[in-house]
Amino acid sequence: MENLNTKKISNNLLSKGDRTIMAKKITGFQGDIKFDNSIPNVTPRKILDGSLLKQIGWVSKTDFKNGIESLYSWYSDSNDDT
Repeated sequence: MENLNTKKISNNLLSKGDRTIMAKKITGFQGDIKFDNSIPNVTPRKILDGSLLKQIGWVSKTDFKNGIESLYSWYSDSNDDT
């Protein structure tokens, strides 16, 4: 499971496993991650219709990976005193 599967599931969506592995790599977490597949994922997908944004020319400037890297960097820098 160490190989990051960059395959898009649907419209830039990444699987739970892909997001978890990406966060592990970004944070440098060295522990093992185990998924309990006997427990269903109870969080329903929340999908927004972005067609109006596209019509007015808006596009995101940050992809998921860069956003997580930026957030983690900001958080780490803000909490250096611990």
